Amino acid sequence: MSSMRQPQLAGSNEQPPAMRVHGWLWWSMVAISIMLLLLWFQRGWIASDRWPVRWIEITAPEQRVSAEQIRARLRDHLQRGFFSLDLRHMVQQLEALSWVASARIQRSWPDTIKVSIREHRPVAYWNERELISDHGVLFAADAANVIRELPRLSGPPQRRDEVLRQWLAWRDQLLPIGIGIASVQLSERGSWLLQLDNGSQVALGREALAQRMQRLLAVWPQLRRGGQLPQYIDMRYSNGLAIRRPAVINAAPDDLVQAAPAGPQQSTAESRLMAQQDTGQ
Repeated sequence: MSSMRQPQLAGSNEQPPAMRVHGWLWWSMVAISIMLLLLWFQRGWIASDRWPVRWIEITAPEQRVSAEQIRARLRDHLQRGFFSLDLRHMVQQLEALSWVASARIQRSWPDTIKVSIREHRPVAYWNERELISDHGVLFAADAANVIRELPRLSGPPQRRDEVLRQWLAWRDQLLPIGIGIASVQLSERGSWLLQLDNGSQVALGREALAQRMQRLLAVWPQLRRGGQLPQYIDMRYSNGLAIRRPAVINAAPDDLVQAAPAGPQQSTAESRLMAQQDTGQ
């Protein structure tokens, strides 16, 4: 009786011999590659003397952070060689520079690293010692990078964000009528004082800040008549304000709105508009 070969079932999971050989070869190549890589590390075949970093490409505004500062921060790291660089630590070193907001470093074969820097963009001083960026980040500034035209903000440390928000709101309200803010002060008791860029001081007090600012905007055209701006504007009234103007030397009595009380070294004249001062300030 002749034997008959059974046909292979269509659903069988058995792979052809050629496929099994190919799979074995692929895994063997992976294992050999890993072993060679470990051997290279062990024998120093990818050490710094074999793969040195020769070039640094820097993309940065270079307004506050110089290329020399960047190279100085990375000099020790570059001695490790192209493959041994600790990129994360290098980024941390750059971001420790006071004016660096963020940094990014990439390898570029065969001997180059690419460095990109984003600098802080300061918008104001905080308590005369630090700067506030456009993202609300507080950072220190050295004396060589002083920006004198920035406004000065000051107040209790825990209320920094509140001072920043108030300054931005008042700035946007005053700019349309041509007034800038030189400084904003918040006292420990919570009282607000503005110094305008035209030399006038504005006391807003502790409450009803929005209403008092609107009142100032409404009456400002009257205050600037005659070309002499008030030296001091007190908005701490329920339905009015008080102003103090610089004294005019040898002025006739009619040139002053209301004479200030006599006293030693008196140099101002004061007038009051609807003066009924709030008890709460």
